Amino acid sequence: MNYFYKLNVVSMLYGLMFFISLEIQINYYRIVRLTGWEGQYFDNIVLLVHGVGFVVATIVLYKLTFNFFQLQKSPTSIVGEMNVVLSYFSAGVQKSAEIS
Repeated sequence: MNYFYKLNVVSMLYGLMFFISLEIQINYYRIVRLTGWEGQYFDNIVLLVHGVGFVVATIVLYKLTFNFFQLQKSPTSIVGEMNVVLSYFSAGVQKSAEIS
């Protein structure tokens, strides 16, 4: 169950990154009106916030995700089963190549 909570926290943080960006864009005219800034000046600020925010959020979320799930496997992981299946097929391919 701990894995489930960690997965949801990371998902919420990814969603929050896009939500903040979207809210700045949706409330563009309201922010311009309340601050008294000109549109071009605010466009530059929004561009800066999006650029820096995207880079910083990507790095932070990558490190957070890596640290959260570093030593854990998903409870529904089928990696072991897939390796068995792939080794079966690759062994079959090698044998048929050796025959001809």
